[in-house]
Amino acid sequence: MLNGFFQLQRCLGRGMTPQQAGARLAETILTGLTARTGSYLDRGRNVPSSPESHDEAREEELWREAARLVDTDRGARRADILTE
Repeated sequence: MLNGFFQLQRCLGRGMTPQQAGARLAETILTGLTARTGSYLDRGRNVPSSPESHDEAREEELWREAARLVDTDRGARRADILTE
């Protein structure tokens, strides 16, 4: 079922085969194409990142949760270092 979903995405122009994705990645690297600040590359196009991606409170929450999941004691100290 999942394979059918990915094939449908490719037919609709929203997906790529692994070979196409690899070629796109190589092209991006070799041409030096970069995204503007606050955006990312999607199939060679600059796409602005969401407003949520610039939310510092959410960033801090994510760092703390990731640190907690990895190592409660050491992780909590690491998250504090990132905000100083």
